[in-house]
Amino acid sequence: RRKRSRSRSLEDIGEDDDDERRRRRRHKKERKKKDEKRKKDRKRSKSSKERKRKKEKRKEDRKKRKKERKSTSRSPKKKSTKIKLKSRDKKASKKDKRKKTDERRERSRKKRLRTRCCMCKDKSAKDLAGGLCDHSFCKRCVEKLLDKPMEDPDMEDAHLVAPTLGRCPECYAELKKFDMKDLSRKKKNKKGGGKRKLKFERKTDLKNTPIHGMVFRPNDEARQLGDFHFNDAENRPYMDFSKAIEQDKEKWVLNDGTTIPSKKYFEEGSFFDSKTRTFHGTIVWNPITFKGAHKWDVVLGFNMDFSAIQA
Repeated sequence: RRKRSRSRSLEDIGEDDDDERRRRRRHKKERKKKDEKRKKDRKRSKSSKERKRKKEKRKEDRKKRKKERKSTSRSPKKKSTKIKLKSRDKKASKKDKRKKTDERRERSRKKRLRTRCCMCKDKSAKDLAGGLCDHSFCKRCVEKLLDKPMEDPDMEDAHLVAPTLGRCPECYAELKKFDMKDLSRKKKNKKGGGKRKLKFERKTDLKNTPIHGMVFRPNDEARQLGDFHFNDAENRPYMDFSKAIEQDKEKWVLNDGTTIPSKKYFEEGSFFDSKTRTFHGTIVWNPITFKGAHKWDVVLGFNMDFSAIQA
């Protein structure tokens, strides 16, 4: 029956044989698809063969070039040196990459340290300050650490004794309250080339302070360094060594053998902090040093009545 139905044409098929017509149409479509696939496969095979031929030609060209180079090279020693130089260049490039990666890691580590307080571990703290080390502190922790009363003066480390001085709890680096910089992003000194401002202000005008017009001398006789005068007409504090020189001349001698001057002024920029009751100043020994020291960083701590020096 199937053979007879295929041999018959569409005209011979009656109106009732709709299924036969549909079957023939499907058969035609399937044939067309198969023919298209065959054509595509032939094209692909041709293109793949052409690619293989091109690769083979390239390989042959490379081999020819190598042979030409070998024939042109006169001394084999030069070839070995070139190879060695290439290997050295590779090693150097690897070292440079390692250095760059290490630098990036250090920068990222410093940024992490600068964006949080190392004492309270608060990442959301905005009012940050930093000293000589890479660690940062919030204002509350700095005041808690450095605004401390006078401790045992017999301790060897002055940074653990005197107020406004201390050490970092993480790396044990020296900290000075009035040398700490403001690490907040918004507060940059545009006039000073983008440098950080100091976190705590320095009151250099000593006229409006309770020290003005007074003279102090340390109570401890073993630590007699001289008298501290704050009664100068020019409002410039100084140290008077006249009494100390009278007691022991050999002790107060410069490195060249001469005695020190009886009056030595503090450098400009000395200031007073009312919160901690401390005076900060520097005395410079130039051009001749005193016992190997070029300068003295003086920090004086006063008692509640400002009648004596505690440290």
